[in-house]
Amino acid sequence: MIYVLDASAVVDLLVRSDWGERVREFLAAEPEPLLLTVAHLDAEVFSGLARNYRAGLLDAEEVTGLLQRLGSLAMGRVPITAELLEVAW
Repeated sequence: MIYVLDASAVVDLLVRSDWGERVREFLAAEPEPLLLTVAHLDAEVFSGLARNYRAGLLDAEEVTGLLQRLGSLAMGRVPITAELLEVAW
C-alpha cells in the first residue's frame, strides 16, 4: 500500500506525540508500506521542529537529533504533481 505523509505527520512521528504514535501503529500494521512525501518535506519539518523549539517544547539538542532521524526515514521524496495529489487525496 502507498501512503503519502505530510510534514505534520512526520513531525508528530519524530516527537512521538499521541498522533505520531497513532501514525506509527497504523504503518506498523502494514506489512511493507511504501512511504512517499513531497520533495520539500525536510524544509517543512525543519520549520515545525523550529516552532517547537521556540515554544520551549524541544531543546536544541533534541532538534538536532530529530533532524538526524528525519534523514534516516525511509520515504521516497517526489516532486508535487497532479498524480501525487490524486494519490494523496
